[in-house]
Amino acid sequence: MQEYKITRALPEDKGALLLIKKQAHAYFVQSLPHLYQFSDTLFTEDFINCYFNSEDHIALLAKINNQTAGYALIDRVVVDLPMMKNRIYVYIQDIAVREDSRNLGIATDLLHVIEGIAKEWNADCLELAVHANNQSAVHLYHRCGFTVRTYRMEKIICDHIVLENSDQTNIRDMGRSH
Repeated sequence: MQEYKITRALPEDKGALLLIKKQAHAYFVQSLPHLYQFSDTLFTEDFINCYFNSEDHIALLAKINNQTAGYALIDRVVVDLPMMKNRIYVYIQDIAVREDSRNLGIATDLLHVIEGIAKEWNADCLELAVHANNQSAVHLYHRCGFTVRTYRMEKIICDHIVLENSDQTNIRDMGRSH
């Protein structure tokens, strides 16, 4: 088993982080083409830079022999709205592991480190969003103690959107009369 370490990312790590993001993004372009498209720009500069210069946003890296193998972007969110309970939670904005470094426990360990940071921030919980078709991620999150709280749903209403994934096509076609 390969040794790796998880550290806070520095601005000079941005390029390595974006290479992994590009690899992960290709999966979503292929599996969810009605939502994602290829692009050389995956994050705006303001968005990615906030993870290197803010107390409420952190970029974490997992490195194997000084090579970036995975990353996570996390946000501290303070809820202070009259209609809701005041609370603090950590939102996992993005997490990915390089394809050739998967199944080494990196994502699990990133989640454990995030949980530790959340406790330091006095957060009540961790939250994230995951696409239903990303079954390996769904399995990981369940295994790490995450539960479903909300379903985000969509209804395709224009004919020019074609879902190539047969499971999604079947879901889309279930409500149509033939």
